[in-house]
Amino acid sequence: MKFRNHKALAIFFCISMAGLIASCNTSKTEEKPSENVDLLDKWEESDCFKFTYKQHDKDTMPIGGWCAPIARSGCNTNEAYRTIKESGINAIYGLYERVSMEDEDIEKALEYADNNDVVYLVRDTSVGALSEDINSLKAHIDNYTKHKSYGGILACDEPGYSQIDSGLINGRNAFRTYYSDLLYYVNLFPNYAAESQLLGPNSSLTNITYEEYLEAYCSKVRPQMLSVDNYPTNVKFPNMADYYFDQLELNSKVASKYKIPWWTFVLTTEHYSYRQVSEVDVDWQVNTALAYGSKGIQYFCYQEPYEFTTGNIAKGGSLIDSNGNKTEVYDYCQRINGQVSRMDHVLMNSTCIARMAFNNSPSKIDKTNFVDSFREIKSITTGDDLLVGCFDYNGKSVFYFVNNNLSNNLTATVNFTLKIEANTYSKTEDSTFKGEQATITLEPAQGILFELTNYK
Repeated sequence: MKFRNHKALAIFFCISMAGLIASCNTSKTEEKPSENVDLLDKWEESDCFKFTYKQHDKDTMPIGGWCAPIARSGCNTNEAYRTIKESGINAIYGLYERVSMEDEDIEKALEYADNNDVVYLVRDTSVGALSEDINSLKAHIDNYTKHKSYGGILACDEPGYSQIDSGLINGRNAFRTYYSDLLYYVNLFPNYAAESQLLGPNSSLTNITYEEYLEAYCSKVRPQMLSVDNYPTNVKFPNMADYYFDQLELNSKVASKYKIPWWTFVLTTEHYSYRQVSEVDVDWQVNTALAYGSKGIQYFCYQEPYEFTTGNIAKGGSLIDSNGNKTEVYDYCQRINGQVSRMDHVLMNSTCIARMAFNNSPSKIDKTNFVDSFREIKSITTGDDLLVGCFDYNGKSVFYFVNNNLSNNLTATVNFTLKIEANTYSKTEDSTFKGEQATITLEPAQGILFELTNYK
């Protein structure tokens, strides 16, 4: 199967959103610890990197949707963009409204995005990753920048090495010259792509590994962030594909080396061999990615792609159907986006520096470099499938506990080295914790973030 089918059945060139890479600093006011609680020593800080749209504050996690309301289906309306905003998605990816073909629809989409504080990504096939005509590029982009919702250029989806080695480098350099505060967006193949896809047409190489592919893109293009497809739902529930965690591990490894954040896609649309998602499928993809350190979430798809309907490719799913109506998946994503938005000020300013995993998983997970204890966590006792992301947050500790099972509840006992205080963020509420031992109870695929607060 050709992975380009995931995103409109063809690799194309588009216009996109904006942002800024920055070392992480938090502006949150620290609360004074309660009396009779030992104060913790801060740890050595770890560098972290993030991308935020210039339209948003520096603590807002990018949450994207592919694709935007489709004009030809009568869905390009102000109400449709209000619905995007209400879903918790803060950036929408244009696809069917193309420059020089549907200019009027693009102008309306940008206006609707302006009205509802949604970042809009414009598709422009005349200004793409292979463009070296800077004047042509400026003529288009200068017109878009009058809209507060416009962010940058979506240059290419799933390029091969041959495109990385030529056009993407030229396009990125040209774009950086004039629009350093905007995003030059490229999304890469997943680790289950065929070698011929990784090489691309007329490649100067005859073979390439997947890690070499990621390395080539980061070292040559010098991107602002790393975005990669990763769709694990092509197996029977309650399992997930074995390549899933390998992809997260590589994303983290390569992005860390090049000091950039990484984003992941969350699959919502049933198509080909990919099953119709349940709410736990969505939650599991979001929570496991965040536990591994993802700094951006993207949904495939927001509105069901036109080709999926006409070509009988998809059977259901997406947040919005082809006629512009909400589906049950909309509610799934809205709920988990609510949790993300309440804790993103912590995650965006944190770096995942260790992981723990207990018992089994619905997907193969390499525990070679995992730890049994970390900083204030002395030990964890559980008979269930627990995944823990361990983060540095400006010298303080943050722990993300995830039920790594799609069908069973989880109970775990976490023993700390001394009494801790923490802000906690779950899907249903924000709360606080104080004590030397915590009992974690989570429904299938749920996660809870512990932000330790009692530091000197």
